[in-house]
Amino acid sequence: MTAPPTSASGTTSSQRFRPSKRAKAAATAARKKLPWAMFHPANSATAREHAIVTRRLAVEFTLQFLRKIRLAAILEMGLALHVPSVSVILPTCDRPALLSRAVESVLMQTEKDLEVIIVDNNRNTAPINEVSFAWRSDPRIRVIESRSARNAASARNVGLAEARGDWIAYLDDDDAFRPEKLRRQMARAGSSPIVLCGALFHLRNRTRPVQVSAEEFSGDELLNRASWGTPLLMHRRRPEFRFDEELFAGEDVHFAQGIISAFGVVRVPVAAEPLVDVYQDRQDVQRTNIRAIAGWSAARRTWFHFGSRYSSGARRLFVLRALIARAKLNGESLRCVALATALLRLGGGNQARFALNAVIVSTGLARGRWVT
Repeated sequence: MTAPPTSASGTTSSQRFRPSKRAKAAATAARKKLPWAMFHPANSATAREHAIVTRRLAVEFTLQFLRKIRLAAILEMGLALHVPSVSVILPTCDRPALLSRAVESVLMQTEKDLEVIIVDNNRNTAPINEVSFAWRSDPRIRVIESRSARNAASARNVGLAEARGDWIAYLDDDDAFRPEKLRRQMARAGSSPIVLCGALFHLRNRTRPVQVSAEEFSGDELLNRASWGTPLLMHRRRPEFRFDEELFAGEDVHFAQGIISAFGVVRVPVAAEPLVDVYQDRQDVQRTNIRAIAGWSAARRTWFHFGSRYSSGARRLFVLRALIARAKLNGESLRCVALATALLRLGGGNQARFALNAVIVSTGLARGRWVT
């Protein structure tokens, strides 16, 4: 018996192409009727028939391949045209060990109609697209490389520019959503363009629930009582909404006040239960002086841009709290005590926890993240 014709590279025609099962079966049946010798090039007529069969198999394989490409393109186009209910913006910077917990908490949401926009701001670790994460194949995930983002505000703006959802939510790479987070907030929002939720703060030696008692905030509470941390915030998408990239701390409060001002919001609903787990950043202690300066700058800008919406008493309270925060982070214990006393006179017992926390931390009796 003579072997089937081979190419110059030593591969047979059947090895160069991968026809469908139907074509394979037809070719096998034809070969069973004729001996291999009949397909040898010495027999020119049979060689021509063999060439025809080979070309047909090649055409069929090419058509199948093109159909697959077209289907993939259609799927990609469909994903691009689809408008999800929620876009979750998740900036990350050099914390790959924590990132998976955050991403998986979003993918486990009971609200499935979402997209996750990961803004890759890694500087000292490998780009996300070069690391084999188990969740990377999920079609709802998009990774945007932005190593030029200089702070959290800048990274979130990169995500906002890419977002397609009707609602926008945010998550830091070291925190995590609870499964009902997005659905509960959207249900609570009603017609409001902005909605908050509660959280559980995981501190060094304890946990503390935040924003789990009030069903809504209104009036001066929007300035001095509501917690505007971005993982607790959801808002409707508007192309003009952007974070102030000049702010390195406190940008979340300034951003939220901008939304309130733009929509003329009077009341903000709250999903008053712990729907986010916020974990203490151990680097906060080393960054206290930087955060003190940046936080005071953000407070001044917020007061200047949006303070006129609130009563004079609320504005004084806001400034006092900002001054206490700066004194506390700088370790100015005597100044902190004096300011805390003034705060208690102005705000009464509602400010007791804030004032006491500041005094204790500024005197060095306790260290850690400040939860108000």
